[in-house]
Amino acid sequence: MKKLIVAASMLALCFSVSAQDYKPVAGDVTAEIGANVVNTGLSGSPFSAVNTNFPNNGLLRFRYFIADKTALRLGFNGSVFSRTVTGTTGVIDYKQTYKSSLLGLNLGIEKHFNGTERLSTYIGADLLFNFLGASSKGEHINLGGAVADNNGYKVKGTNGLGTASTGDDINSAFGFGLRAVTGADYYFAEKAYIGIEMGIGFISYKNGKQKTENTTTGTTTTTDLSSTGSSFELTPAASAAFRLGYRF
Repeated sequence: MKKLIVAASMLALCFSVSAQDYKPVAGDVTAEIGANVVNTGLSGSPFSAVNTNFPNNGLLRFRYFIADKTALRLGFNGSVFSRTVTGTTGVIDYKQTYKSSLLGLNLGIEKHFNGTERLSTYIGADLLFNFLGASSKGEHINLGGAVADNNGYKVKGTNGLGTASTGDDINSAFGFGLRAVTGADYYFAEKAYIGIEMGIGFISYKNGKQKTENTTTGTTTTTDLSSTGSSFELTPAASAAFRLGYRF
């Protein structure tokens, strides 16, 4: 009987230690990838074309647990978009290229709750930093000989010059904002988890400078423009993401 009690105690201790191994503790680091399923302004821009150019961009995030239930977090997301339009108008053969890029950075903190042995729920907050880049260029080749060849333009800071009707009109910009989040991690293995997170907040953008180079009959004219202004989005902006991560 004594041996049976000792064996049962050892088994219970093993299960207890095993259960405690699932969740991160102070000093642990987690790394995760995720996919945004909802993104209205917090990782993109208030401009209408962003939902077309940067649809539900993915994310990469790291967390460092400074205490058993408190973690610092650092996240990245980014996208690159490019569109080329070609055609002929009269005797002019044209090729126009529109490019835009997004780099997002978030820095924040999480507070975790007890949950269960494998489930960890949390709330948190992020500072948001977004960098939008945009450019466009066009080449106009004369097919009839009446106009000099290789007319065109190059634009930095926006990509809506030429054919804004294509929906590519995005300005380069810097964005700063705040976001509140809530989420949950489920540890399906000792050091691996899946999770979901939702957030709501606001963001402010300031447009960048613009530079345009127009070439006509061999002569290039350069125009520099200062920032075209800023926008502030105080209306609710939401995000939601599914995540897959690993604990170190």
